Amino acid sequence: MAFASSKEDISKMECSICTEVFREPRSLNCSHIFCETCIQTWVMRLSADSPQLQGIECPLCREVTKPPKTGLPPDKWASHLQRATTGQLRQKSSTDISFCDPCMLVNERNTARYCCIDCGEKICIDCEKTHKRFRPTRDHKVFELTIDNQRSQLEQMQEIQKLLMCDKHSDKPIEFYCEEDEEVFCSTCAFIDHRSCSDVQEIDNEYDRGKPMRTVKKIFTNMKETLDNYSKIYTSYEKDLNEDHSKLKATVHDAKVKLIKSIERSENKLIAEIKAATDAFVHGCRNDLKEIKTRSDYVNLSTNTAQYCLRNDIGKKAHFIVKCKLEKRLDQINEQTGELSADFDSKFKRLKLVDNMDYVFPQTGVLGKMEEYSQILEVPSSNDIREMSEKNNLVPTFDLASPAGQLSKQKSYFVSCDFFTDEIGVFSDQRNRRVVMYSINNNEILAQLKPKSYPWTVVTSGKDVLVSFPDEKKVVVFDDHLRKKRELHLKGMSASFQLELPDTIFTMIQSGIASSPAKFDLISGKPKECLARNLKIEETPDHFHLDEERLYWSCERINTVIAYDYQNDAKEFEYSHSDLVWPTGIDTDFDGNIYICGLKSRNIHVLENGGTLLRVFDLSSYNISPTFIRVSENGEDVIILGDANKTGPFFFKLK
Repeated sequence: MAFASSKEDISKMECSICTEVFREPRSLNCSHIFCETCIQTWVMRLSADSPQLQGIECPLCREVTKPPKTGLPPDKWASHLQRATTGQLRQKSSTDISFCDPCMLVNERNTARYCCIDCGEKICIDCEKTHKRFRPTRDHKVFELTIDNQRSQLEQMQEIQKLLMCDKHSDKPIEFYCEEDEEVFCSTCAFIDHRSCSDVQEIDNEYDRGKPMRTVKKIFTNMKETLDNYSKIYTSYEKDLNEDHSKLKATVHDAKVKLIKSIERSENKLIAEIKAATDAFVHGCRNDLKEIKTRSDYVNLSTNTAQYCLRNDIGKKAHFIVKCKLEKRLDQINEQTGELSADFDSKFKRLKLVDNMDYVFPQTGVLGKMEEYSQILEVPSSNDIREMSEKNNLVPTFDLASPAGQLSKQKSYFVSCDFFTDEIGVFSDQRNRRVVMYSINNNEILAQLKPKSYPWTVVTSGKDVLVSFPDEKKVVVFDDHLRKKRELHLKGMSASFQLELPDTIFTMIQSGIASSPAKFDLISGKPKECLARNLKIEETPDHFHLDEERLYWSCERINTVIAYDYQNDAKEFEYSHSDLVWPTGIDTDFDGNIYICGLKSRNIHVLENGGTLLRVFDLSSYNISPTFIRVSENGEDVIILGDANKTGPFFFKLK
């Protein structure tokens, strides 16, 4: 969007649709601004597709603006919309909108709404339709761009495009994987470098090996935390050095005041030595900080790339290739970071004065001597930048006798929760008909709302909080202060739901007492195609969990948990155990381990990804009958909800 940048040039700003200078600028609820003629044309197009038009859908972000309360037909709406203010126009002057690459080749400027990974181009709505229409581009991976995050999304997709190409031959795509060398490479590398390897396999859309992408992303997250810790250490060290300089300078200066003028040369010499040594240490510290910042940015890009792959279907082939390349990158950064911490004991030099003035001066006539010493710092363990070690103990974070003081004052009955961050949780309280955002560490309610109907499932996504209201068959989207953004009416949905990727709601549709899985678009609420067409569950489950391509649900009456590959529409395994009675809530951690609540057996069963029992956490000593469990992204914090007699919430640490 080619807006002018100065206050004087506001009159020259251009409309996002026609790219002409604004004529009668009109503002929608989403704050996007268009000229009145373009809005009118757009409304007429919408009304032609939908005769019973209920609002104006923004052509950029799709947020719907209610029509003016004039009773006029749609062809009169545009002229009654709010006129954009000078402040809004000035704010929009810095907006960064990308244009369609193919259209730009023929001197047309149409806003890019999609990006094609295969072509490496940003495309508009019409070009996206053309992509679907022609056979050569019909199967290309095309992603929708959101206006607010275009730059971030394009950067991540460019990174994926780069990772899909061979390291040695940047113009050739990766096609093969060597089991022996654990490398991915192009056909040229296969012929030249891997001719003698015995297990070279061609990568297709079903190929997958190694760690799950969730694990790779988690390791990068841990790596980022470690580098952040290093950055904090060096920043603190620089501060300490500067404080040392100030203190030592003050000490020497105080000594000077006590002594006669004849010793000023000794004072100046000592200060100069301290300053020179401090400057040398600070210089070294800043160089190391610069190196840490470079690696941290690289790790952050890799983490976002892994997160993007988890939330978007880039194809199994691309998914596997990107995962392999990220694992290799991880090993390199891990080795470099290990080298950084290898000589910590000798790096952190500090300064102090020895042989102080009172003792030395009468004998030597000098103020003192400067001496170096090494500061002992707590350095992050090298294990912190590798995979999370096995957690064998479930330890209460707080005293369970009075769980979550402020949160439980109203004798609540919590039925669902989710981590908004590792320190903040969001809870649905059915008994008091409220949704609460709660700071776990500070025991403080940050925000709460009291809806008219009973809330049920809570799911967080980025800066949004989604809550289901089964009585009204709807899901409401709130912002990070629990202010309502929009609501979606999903016909036939059960009380529980989850998010699949960032734009899809996964739930169960009830038909009598049976149910089957269903998907809905998070923006429009319209149904989406669901691959598991043959899956019919005899009794609608209150508790289910979706993890990448696998669906888990609890069969309480037969004490069994079922794992189902819904992408391939096939059951994977069933789990039952003599010490698992009335299974309820289910969750998974970043390693794919499965956590199952045993309501009547008062325990938590932990299974590895294939369904083998790893351990059982007994909760009977805490008198907790678990109905719901949520494991944080850091793999360490756990929230457990109990039954109506002792609801909690209860906060634990995995150690």
